[in-house]
Amino acid sequence: MMAYLLQAHSTQPSSAPSPKVASGKYVGTAERGTVVLILNKSGLILHYNQAATELLGCAISHLVWQPVSNFLPELEDKPLMINGKVNPRLRFLSRFGHVFTVKSPQGSSFPGLLFFNEVETSGQHNLCLVISPAEQGSLPS
Repeated sequence: MMAYLLQAHSTQPSSAPSPKVASGKYVGTAERGTVVLILNKSGLILHYNQAATELLGCAISHLVWQPVSNFLPELEDKPLMINGKVNPRLRFLSRFGHVFTVKSPQGSSFPGLLFFNEVETSGQHNLCLVISPAEQGSLPS
């Protein structure tokens, strides 16, 4: 289903990054409160859906080519991918239902569940990161 969630776009950097809003068959459903980001292996945001700008409360310039750790401080200094695959520890945390703190550039935050998937775009291994706001009942006590 993730294959239908986003339609692949070129991931080659240019001198003037051109932001791209992901579109695909299921994006309309995904945009109702679910952030979808495509990251390169270094954790830089390549593409996003409309919900990303709304939930993260920031302009396009604060998303494109920015490190995802700006929004998910817990991911700072952690490899997102190892040998073209999602870091096993991060995959475990996401499947376990670990709640991450998602921060906006303005300083507000919300609890979120993360889901990781490898995607190949333009022959490169990238990461599809889905952030779903967590229900208040899912927060650890």
